[in-house]
Amino acid sequence: GITMELVEELDETTRGEGGFGSTDQKSCKTVEKQDPPIKRSKVVGEVASAARESEVIREAFRSDMGKKGGKKKEKITGTPDVVRFKTTTTYYATLRECAQLQESLPFVASDPMAEDEYKKVARFLSMLGMLCDMCEVQSDKGYRTRNYHKLLDPRPNFDPKGFPVAVVQAARGIQDEPSLCYNGKRYQFSDEVKEKAESFLKDIDREMNLIAGYIEPALKSDFGQGLRTFKVELTDKLMEFDEMFVEFEQIYS
Repeated sequence: GITMELVEELDETTRGEGGFGSTDQKSCKTVEKQDPPIKRSKVVGEVASAARESEVIREAFRSDMGKKGGKKKEKITGTPDVVRFKTTTTYYATLRECAQLQESLPFVASDPMAEDEYKKVARFLSMLGMLCDMCEVQSDKGYRTRNYHKLLDPRPNFDPKGFPVAVVQAARGIQDEPSLCYNGKRYQFSDEVKEKAESFLKDIDREMNLIAGYIEPALKSDFGQGLRTFKVELTDKLMEFDEMFVEFEQIYS
């Protein structure tokens, strides 16, 4: 990660700086002007015209709905255990969102990355974190509270679970500019960190597509391989992702 030279420099440069009215109204008489009586034939004509207009609107709406097929309630399909899984857990909704998000995910190793792109990646990583909880994929992330300096980036994530997008941003930053500049002095990352950052970004792209690519056909087939088999295989893939993410995060921190 960051060398002791950076930490000592930061501590030295930050030591001693304390760290981080009324209106008068005249009465007047008002003479109300009465409108002339409306003829009954005029009222009847206006009512009939309004009725015809309403019928035209309703007919146009029915015609439009007929063309679009209307919005029907989605039919719940699958075996009894799959139907129960779809209707009684948030697990299924999380899987669906992962499959939908995958279509718009950028390639973090090569695509131009702006704020919107990182938001998409952050959302997908959040869904993977939720799936890890549901699949009971757990690993020791205690280093998040141990291995950091108060001025280092990314800021530490004290959540013992999940996958912060800041780690992906840090890896991309190392790839684009393999050094940090603090107080006018530039610090180079080690060759190991630069190589790991490049590999990490490629692994992120591959693993995110692999997981989403496993989820989508399972959803379309109503878990044709069996719900239990799906969960076991997904858990294995999530464990691989977790190990890969933790390995780089520890090196960087």
